[in-house]
Amino acid sequence: RTAFASAGTALRPVELARTIRRRRLGRVFGVQIDAFFEQLDPLQQLRNDCVALRQRLRKLQCRHSGQLNLPLAQRLSAAGPKAPILARLDSGFDSAALMRSIEACNQSGQPQVDWLIKWNPRSVDSAALLARLNADPGTHWHKPRAGKRMAVWEEAIKVEGVTRPLRRVLRLIERDIDRSGQQLIVPEVELEGWTTSLLKGQFNADKIMALYADHGTHEQFHSEFKTDLDLERLPSGKFDTNYLVCQLAALAMDILRLMGQRGLLGPDAPVRHPAKRRRIKTVMQELIYRAGRLIEHGRRLILGLGANDRAAKAFARLNGELFAASS
Repeated sequence: RTAFASAGTALRPVELARTIRRRRLGRVFGVQIDAFFEQLDPLQQLRNDCVALRQRLRKLQCRHSGQLNLPLAQRLSAAGPKAPILARLDSGFDSAALMRSIEACNQSGQPQVDWLIKWNPRSVDSAALLARLNADPGTHWHKPRAGKRMAVWEEAIKVEGVTRPLRRVLRLIERDIDRSGQQLIVPEVELEGWTTSLLKGQFNADKIMALYADHGTHEQFHSEFKTDLDLERLPSGKFDTNYLVCQLAALAMDILRLMGQRGLLGPDAPVRHPAKRRRIKTVMQELIYRAGRLIEHGRRLILGLGANDRAAKAFARLNGELFAASS
């Protein structure tokens, strides 16, 4: 994972994803926003991992930073690492109103919030832009391989209500030959952009693109939340019910993540490939789904668990740690 710093302090990214529930007619009924906050010092066991923040449900387009859980992320960062926060969002969140709302979170005494949002080109004519770049002698084309060239440049932008300087990093890629070596009759043109409030002196165009590329890593956490916890589809047609389910799912995910970090990464953990974390599904298979039997002996009830199971030592150690912490 690429490490970046702002004023000597590592940025703490807040990642988001959305799950849409539709009615039969295809109308958007509800949206679940999954927010994940990286490297929280108050939770030492999760230092190199992510935890789920509160979930939100909405009917319309997300236009307020409160729905992104940024105030909560600020409080958690202020209580621990006191590091600036970076909201990394996909093109579905490309909104001037949302940028103004994020900027409003920058209050005195709170960690600074910056944003890096994938630009939505909408009706931009990529072919006309390519022709303009070809006509400009100052355009620098980079050719990573035969049949592919790309140009990277920056533009200063202004958003009403935001006073600090903003910029947009743009990248245009033209392909005459695809990755498998097939010659293309019509060149393929791809236009991408990223809007950010990060300072140009600390983060050049290459760092901005690499920083957003790391956003893809966090899609794994979104995938775990939806697939491992069986939340690919919200269970109810009522917002209040779905909201409660999302709240409980976030709590369950954080508990299982804590159990996995404490129980499945030690020397007595089951033999698996080296990793910094275990999937939620793996944690449930090793520490939750355990065969046992209830034994009545000597006027006592005993829960018998297999001592020869490969996760038995890790389960016993974790159970002792949790019991000691609760007593």
